[in-house]
Amino acid sequence: PIISTEFSFLSYWFPRVTFSRPTPRILCLRFMVGFNIGCVPQSVTLYAEFLPTKQRGRCVVLLDCFWALGACLEVILAMLVMPTLGWRWLLALSSLPSLCFVLCCSWLPESARYMAASGKSEQALDTLSRVAQENGKSMLLGRLVVDDMYGMSRGRLADLLSKDLRRTTILL
Repeated sequence: PIISTEFSFLSYWFPRVTFSRPTPRILCLRFMVGFNIGCVPQSVTLYAEFLPTKQRGRCVVLLDCFWALGACLEVILAMLVMPTLGWRWLLALSSLPSLCFVLCCSWLPESARYMAASGKSEQALDTLSRVAQENGKSMLLGRLVVDDMYGMSRGRLADLLSKDLRRTTILL
């Protein structure tokens, strides 16, 4: 899945910054880390996709609370590590949660909605069946349809530089 790929890149680039010497290289590697961290919100979308509708809002807010808690723990880690070991060790230790996630995320399913929208209905049904089985529920009866995607173009990378989107793309 895309989430495990993104976290793999993140855990690849993070330690590289730790052991870099020349400043331009550090800046380039920090850009790669920041770019991959920018992909992390996709995990919230995937998380929400598999939650029951009644609990979705509460669980996403709870997840946001864990982001805040993680930021506070990072500050505490920085206060403990920076004075004695320096910023390189702080970066190395900060990359450990991403590495742990990569090693433990083999159970994470690909988005069923993405697979259905990509024309991979069988894989989407397999994912939904697996999730239902793991939750001790029976698979719902019916046909899998992604009706809001019909007639829509999936877009291309070049579309980001079209007249309508160029300004927004540059600002981002």
